[in-house]
Amino acid sequence: DMPLETIRELEIWMMVDHLFRYAKKQEELFQQPGLRSEFEEIRDCLDTGSLDTLPGSNHSVAEALLLFLDALPEPVIPFSFYPQCLDSCSDSSQCRQIISVLPQCHKNVFNYLTAFLQELLKHSAHNRLDVNILGRLTMHFHYLFLCIFVCRFGEHRPVSMESRTRKCILHKTRSILLYHRVSSYC
Repeated sequence: DMPLETIRELEIWMMVDHLFRYAKKQEELFQQPGLRSEFEEIRDCLDTGSLDTLPGSNHSVAEALLLFLDALPEPVIPFSFYPQCLDSCSDSSQCRQIISVLPQCHKNVFNYLTAFLQELLKHSAHNRLDVNILGRLTMHFHYLFLCIFVCRFGEHRPVSMESRTRKCILHKTRSILLYHRVSSYC
């Protein structure tokens, strides 16, 4: 009888933990698609919560994670935080402050995901990932990681709501916090 938000957090943690343990040295992680036939097995395992390891390939678990994040009713960085994120996009200490006041489940998921990405970067000699590749790859993380390197390659000024479409602003905001978080460890 756990709250739905806690169940979602646990399921995300299970996938991230699996990838952390078994896929941090995996080449082409998040670049090679998983097998559709394995997604159902992964979903069933997550639904029952009875597992030591998730079934399927690392690529299938990675894609299942992306699909799960894409299906969340609210992004890991909640919509209500977007104006604050835009106002502080060039200041990593302000970004850390925003992360510190996220709802606990959202903060936990953000921390799981960014810690995993940092771990992937530590194993770049094996997995051949770097910040630039992760930036391109994370455009698939629709609710958290779109356009991760916008801040790194230019636009450090706040964006006017009138000057861009809402979609573009949301994508930039999702990426800014993660960029500051991941790049601080590179």
